[in-house]
Amino acid sequence: LPISDQKHAELLQLQEVLLTSLSLAFSSLSSSSESHGRSFCVICTDIKLPGDMFRNESCPHSFCNDCIGKHIGVRVQESVGAVVNCPGEGCESALWPPLCRGIIPEEVFQRWVDALCESVLQPERRVYCPYRDCSELLVDDGVEVVRQSECPSCRRLFCAHCQVPWHADFECEEFQSLGSKREDLMVVELAKSKKWKRCPQCMFYVEKTDGCLHISCRYSHLPSSLRMYLATFLLHLLEEDLGLDVHTYSS
Repeated sequence: LPISDQKHAELLQLQEVLLTSLSLAFSSLSSSSESHGRSFCVICTDIKLPGDMFRNESCPHSFCNDCIGKHIGVRVQESVGAVVNCPGEGCESALWPPLCRGIIPEEVFQRWVDALCESVLQPERRVYCPYRDCSELLVDDGVEVVRQSECPSCRRLFCAHCQVPWHADFECEEFQSLGSKREDLMVVELAKSKKWKRCPQCMFYVEKTDGCLHISCRYSHLPSSLRMYLATFLLHLLEEDLGLDVHTYSS
């Protein structure tokens, strides 16, 4: 039900009184704790030893190590910018990663530092490892056009110019001209590097994990006429659409 303006004003006044009382209580508790050689964390409201407290160098706020560590972890996990500010109310002072390293997991620290490094780089100077299980950030110094590169993290080759896994036997211009066929070509190159074999019936790639060299076609239950049509169709894609020599890549 709607309340009158007078009632609303009384509620606001009561809320202000309660907040003031809580603030005074916390201040009193904090002063009492400090007089006994302990500190009060306003986030978790626990009494902590001085060695368990974190104090930022650029502001007067102090919080316990656990709360600061959780605050940094959440901000880095949410990728809310590269700068993590002090959690103090209205405080815009930034936390300094080296100062916080001892109270956060190493993985969080590395992600935080990487985000800071990335934020100061111009977009055109950022180069990422194209492999999804890596995505390491590298820096283009802009001195010369870099093509074949090795990721310092995963040690795999990639083309820094095209920003894709290394396209062996293809110049960048030729590779880029393939357009929508690039991914198919990359699969063929991957199969070649992994020494995958083609099933002689359906032409699908097969990776040998153990056992003999015999290949059992996954479509052996289909009529022979349908298998022949499927093989012919795939050969057409490889030879005509991609311009590849099937015999070269199936050897």
